[in-house]
Amino acid sequence: VDNDASGLITYDELRQVIRRKFKLNEKAFSEQQIKRMWVMLDADSSDTIAQVEMSRFMKMADKDEASKGRGRGMAHMGRSSMELVGTSANEIKSKTRATGITDVRAEVEKAGQALPDAKEVQRISALFRLRLDKLVPPGSAQSWWALYKDLDEDQSGLITFDEFLIGARERLRIRPGELSDIQAAALWCVLDADNSGYMESGEFHTFMGRVDDTHAGKDEARRKLLEQKAIQARQLREGLSARELELEGFVGEYKTDMIKEDLKKAGVALIEDDAEKKKIANQFKAWVRAYMPDRQDDIAWLLVF
Repeated sequence: VDNDASGLITYDELRQVIRRKFKLNEKAFSEQQIKRMWVMLDADSSDTIAQVEMSRFMKMADKDEASKGRGRGMAHMGRSSMELVGTSANEIKSKTRATGITDVRAEVEKAGQALPDAKEVQRISALFRLRLDKLVPPGSAQSWWALYKDLDEDQSGLITFDEFLIGARERLRIRPGELSDIQAAALWCVLDADNSGYMESGEFHTFMGRVDDTHAGKDEARRKLLEQKAIQARQLREGLSARELELEGFVGEYKTDMIKEDLKKAGVALIEDDAEKKKIANQFKAWVRAYMPDRQDDIAWLLVF
């Protein structure tokens, strides 16, 4: 979808995928339906859709039997949180402790992997923040929260190890060479301080904002410099991407506010009902699956995006 590799989707690119890749004609999915879908996705009227926004949309789709557990890294380390959907956070934690369903710690001990110390956790935290700057506006006080919600695949309010690892690999693009699966598991054991098998928002916030004053100095100055460079590089890329989009005609007459006005004049209601949003998410998921039948659901939409 993202023809210009900007990391953002425009209305034209979304329409192109629906018409050319999914091969849906006007009768199957009308222009007004595309416009309604676009306005729903571009909730902030920025005229583009970011990866995080698209991820939230895809998570609205139902998890059917064919997709449960698909695309999960190191799935043997913990039971899928989808089995606990509809259960309160406290009930989930009680079940986790009672049944011992989370064996991440056992796997780490079996592999003889040492748990990271405070300095190593700080280093990994810096890596996460550097990659996060490429996904959400740098310097945003709520950037860690946006990532937390994105990782929370089943929207339970808690993160499982599987969700944490998938997020590191697919969202933040952290390679095994930078943080191996077993190292990620060891990190998880430190972050899951109460050994519940799940990470709460507070625990994640502590990790993302962790700074150990005892190690201040050259390492900290270097980390800050790298973070600043990452922010500057991202801002430069976004500026160039916006300019390129204007020059190539990807952004121009199709502004979200204008599309809203067109729908209003035609007497077409916007999509505001959660049930209808979920229906469209399921529909889009079906199109993606038909277009990439051999790909796992968690990966397929990213490739289309």
